[in-house]
Amino acid sequence: HGRVVLNKNQVWNVDFLLMQPHLRRLQTTVAISYLHVIYITKNRLDETLDHFPREKELVRKKYRVLCFMRGIVWKAQQVRAEQRRKRRGKTKDNDRSRPEAL
Repeated sequence: HGRVVLNKNQVWNVDFLLMQPHLRRLQTTVAISYLHVIYITKNRLDETLDHFPREKELVRKKYRVLCFMRGIVWKAQQVRAEQRRKRRGKTKDNDRSRPEAL
């Protein structure tokens, strides 16, 4: 999971909670030893949380924090990409405005 070694009772891929695909991180995960995986789908999680209102509220709060944090990263990447495009455009414009060497 990226460059992190996970231990017992830790999870990865909380991205499945995100409804916004552009905020998800797609990472390859590799096991360094035998691994037993248990998973739950988003629909099943929602059904289960309906029976546990306190936990449902906790998950909702964590979901909002995750959306906010991923949104900040996404926006920063968009701004950087736009700045790079503008810099490249200025460089090309400067090259065009220079007179040819005689």
